[in-house]
Amino acid sequence: MNILSYAGKIFLHTLLVCMAAYPAISFSHTECARPVERLFSKLNSNGPQSGKIKVAFADGGSSIYVIDGRGATTSELNKQRQVDRMVAMVLTAQLTGKEVIIRYTEDNLACPPPAGQARDDIAGIWLKT
Repeated sequence: MNILSYAGKIFLHTLLVCMAAYPAISFSHTECARPVERLFSKLNSNGPQSGKIKVAFADGGSSIYVIDGRGATTSELNKQRQVDRMVAMVLTAQLTGKEVIIRYTEDNLACPPPAGQARDDIAGIWLKT
């Protein structure tokens, strides 16, 4: 006697295929260990609530975080809180002489990214111990 019906078998096979493909699709990223060289913060001319933070790395290249608090939605404020945490980690790395591991959203990126290239596709930061 067959416990699973034909539809049940199809469902299970589909579920297994989706589960196997899920990690490859949703977790595609590149992590690069980067030595922090300096940080730069600047207010934009359109008001004190917007600006940029630039992190320059000793191995070349930089990352830019744009801050815009004018009329921000809850989602934008939550993103800004995350940027604040990332900047705190980068500053900690610089002050302690440690590297950060930057998680870029692009998959198979050369580490470090080409010198002179400013990237803004950062998904997260690890503080390297």
